[in-house]
Amino acid sequence: MAPEAFTSDPIALQIAESGFRNGHYASLNKMWERSFFCLPLIHTEGENHAARIQRVIDLAMIERNANPPHLLPIFDRGVELAKQRLETVLRFGRFPHRNSALGRESTRDEIDFLEKG
Repeated sequence: MAPEAFTSDPIALQIAESGFRNGHYASLNKMWERSFFCLPLIHTEGENHAARIQRVIDLAMIERNANPPHLLPIFDRGVELAKQRLETVLRFGRFPHRNSALGRESTRDEIDFLEKG
């Protein structure tokens, strides 16, 4: 993984946050469009990261409840993954698997976490 993989994250987050404020998110008609729209909120490390992930979880639950039963496994898996990411950010304040690519020193706790997979 190269550090360049994350250089556009802040820009994508700014675009997504702007889209929430200006109504672009609300105007999306398809649930998959709304789901992809939210990805920068989960993937961009930094200030308010845990709150942004929780926002995505909350939005996913609204989507889940508005869709037919045969789609529920898709939403449940997405929420499960988001919750795992939230736990990681609450624990470490960042995604430890990015440390080597970003030239960050890993803590002993992060190393143990990464070794467990």
